[in-house]
Amino acid sequence: MNEYLTIGEFSKLCGVSRKTLIFYDNIGIFSPEYKNEKNYRYYRLNQFDAFSILTDLRDIGMSLNDIKNYLNKKSPENYLNMLKQENYKIKKRINKLKRISNNIENKIEVAYSGINATKNEGVYIKKFDEEYLIVSDLHNSSQETVMIDIIKFLNYCNENDIDYGYPIGAMLSKESIENRVYKKILKLFVKSDHKLKDCNMHIKKEGLYACIIHKGSYEKTYESYEKLLQYIHDSGYEIEGGSYENTLLDFFAVKSEGEYLTEISIPIKKVELL
Repeated sequence: MNEYLTIGEFSKLCGVSRKTLIFYDNIGIFSPEYKNEKNYRYYRLNQFDAFSILTDLRDIGMSLNDIKNYLNKKSPENYLNMLKQENYKIKKRINKLKRISNNIENKIEVAYSGINATKNEGVYIKKFDEEYLIVSDLHNSSQETVMIDIIKFLNYCNENDIDYGYPIGAMLSKESIENRVYKKILKLFVKSDHKLKDCNMHIKKEGLYACIIHKGSYEKTYESYEKLLQYIHDSGYEIEGGSYENTLLDFFAVKSEGEYLTEISIPIKKVELL
């Protein structure tokens, strides 16, 4: 029996537990060379190479069932096809992880903006670069159906793999703002890192915006809008377009609606004096 290794010796050599070797044997994917009358398992040293192949296949993400099927049908052609298939799967996972990492970085950026936003008291002027927004029109929605429309928009983004880590925002028309109708949402939007095909896109124009950080529930945004409009009027500006409500901190980050932070921005231009 000196030519054989016990299951304990072989498990140490391979860097796995005895339970793993027993499991592999029971499912027929890797068995010992010999079993005695007491069903003790014994392995040969040359089985280490075969076990290394099994470990490598597991490392590249193959399921045990796929490994078992491959080992039963080994050939140079099957080996090449198997490697190509697994490489394709790995690249897909890498791309997915890159997207997830990018989303997390965007979430971090938004969270930082929310934390730093507490330093902004009152209205301030901010220059925005051009931004791409994926939008959903709500001009036919009512107050009663707006939550359903938000859920539909979220489902649309999920089904089309549209997620860049940015929260959902809302747009109000210039007409609604001027008429003090602050709850009539024109569009929902999600910011995109780039322009997309086959999506309803809106471009937020580069330029100056009057901004305010609204703290509290969305039901009370009218208070911040009134301050914005008063500032715009008193400072010699006029509204150039509709508003954008960008969520900075919401239920994911704070405990109550009273702590929500939303940046409201309205494009402005100086009033031309005659």
